[in-house]
Parts: sequence; C-alpha cells; structure tokens
Amino acid sequence: MDAAMKSNSFRGDFGVAATRLAVGALGLVLFLGLPGRARGQHSSFAGWLLDVKCDAQFKESQTSTPPEVNLKPGQRRPLVAGESVHCQSGKSLTILVVDGAQTVYPSKWVDIKPSGSAVDSKSMVRMFSPAFTRGAGPSQTIFVSPPSEGTVDPEHVIVRWKPPAGEGEVTFAVRPENSERLLCCEGTYPGSSGSLDSAELRAALTKYRDRGAREPLELLMHDASGHEYRVSFTVLTPPDAKKLQLELEEWDGKDELVRYLGRASVFDGFDLFTEAAADYETALKEAPNSPVLLRSTEEAERRTGNSARANELEGKLAQVMAKAQ
Repeated sequence: MDAAMKSNSFRGDFGVAATRLAVGALGLVLFLGLPGRARGQHSSFAGWLLDVKCDAQFKESQTSTPPEVNLKPGQRRPLVAGESVHCQSGKSLTILVVDGAQTVYPSKWVDIKPSGSAVDSKSMVRMFSPAFTRGAGPSQTIFVSPPSEGTVDPEHVIVRWKPPAGEGEVTFAVRPENSERLLCCEGTYPGSSGSLDSAELRAALTKYRDRGAREPLELLMHDASGHEYRVSFTVLTPPDAKKLQLELEEWDGKDELVRYLGRASVFDGFDLFTEAAADYETALKEAPNSPVLLRSTEEAERRTGNSARANELEGKLAQVMAKAQ
C-alpha cells in the first residue's frame, strides 16, 4: 500500500472513531442536559403513602433494617420503586400508585413496583386531592413566613409577608401567646419590602429555644394605617432538630426528584412548611408539567400562606390537565 493510500486509510479510520466519539459525547450531553421533565420521568418515584392510621415501616430490601420513621396521621410520603412498606401496628395506611389506591393492613410487607409514569399520572392527582385536603385549610394571613400554625428554625428564619395596601413603614413585635412580654423587636421597617432578614430576631428566638421555652409564639405587625396582622408559630426544639437531621439523611443518595420529595415530606412532619414548600418547588423543576408535582407544590405553597404562587400553580395544573384530555 503506497503512502497516499495509507494516509487515506488512516483518515478514514480516524473519521469513524471521531464520529463514534462525537455521537457518544452528544448522547452524554443530551442525557445530562435533558429538560427537567424528562429526567423526572426516569426517577424511582412510584407513588404516595397517605391516610396513615398505623405505625408505618419502610425498607429498601428484604434484608435491610427498617429505619425508625414516625409519620403523623395524614402525612404524605413519596414511595420509592423497589422498597417495601409495612403497617406494623394500628389500623391501616393507604398507598397510591399509578394502578390505583391500595389499603395496607398490619400483615405482610408490600413491595412497591417501579412505575415510570407516576410523576405524570392524571388519575393519581384526581385520587389524592380529596385525601390531601381533608384537614382544615391554612388560616388566612398576610404572612408567608413564619407559616400560620407552623414551626421555624430559629437560626435561619426570615419574616416574609404580602405587602399591605398603601405606603409607609411597619413595626413588629414577637411575644409568647397570651403574654405581653416582648421577645423582639424594636424599630420600623419599609412595609413594601415584603421581608425582614433580622439577626436580632434570630438571636431572640434562638435564646428562647435554648432556655427550654416551648410555648407558641405570636408575631404581630402594625402598618402605617394602624392595621394589625398576626401569626402564631412554634420554634424547632433541639431534640426535634436532631430527629429532623436523621430523617433527612434517609433521603440522601436517592435520585434528585425523590430526594426533594422525601425531604419535603420530612419537613411536613415537623411542621416546617416553608422548607417543605421550597423542596417541592425544587422537585417541580425536575418535572415542571407533572400534574402530580404541580398539585403537591400548589398545596404546599397554600399552606405557607403564599396564595399568589398557589393560584399560579393551580392555573397551570388546570391547563396541563385540559391539554391531556
């Protein structure tokens, strides 16, 4: 073979190899760069646990040791493909998957089967909406954080509100419920800002927590027109903070969608509604047109008092459901 032929052969072999490499690289880019919705559909998310009336247990395999999980009655929890669910004692619980709802009584372990379409299930939305709205709705409040009747982490709390009508400044007071003893805060703040990031408030709430006080607190705001707005909340205790961290760690290592749904369910269990809504919002980015995630996020935002965002999500859900008819 002469030099020209060898050169052409080399270029041909190199071209084939380069093409294969480019195709492989393109495939990797496409996979990593897939829209969130496509990634979410390949999640191990398989449904929801709801209507809890027993001591529920979960384990990832038949040989694994079930972690200690304490679910409140009515608390939701995502189901992960491949895990098993058990009703240890009490009455029952309900699992909701694409195929429908199933009641689990204290008996054998129930295996959760993979279901790649759970995140987009329209029938699941219709079935779980009544179950998730049985309880009393959130109190009408101007505040988004602290959430009404919710809990806050005192070291990270930021006050957020829907700016009242009119211009002017607002004042705040934080005190134990049914008490005139002021914990915090002095000063005036622009009402139109909609938020107060106060180191003084965090220090006062942390001190309140560290001295062992457990009574609910009340945050009051007065605007320039003399209107008063108030919200009741509690502070996360050190024992609960430790339990919270352990339960959050149970979701480490899961795929992104399931991890954030799991974290949101944990925050729900500790009445940390603001943090739960934030994680539902992050999960929604993975599948922005998912009926299941739109409904979950809408309900989470409504519970924080963020009705504007909840209404926006409810409208988008209606559009998605209408297109799917």
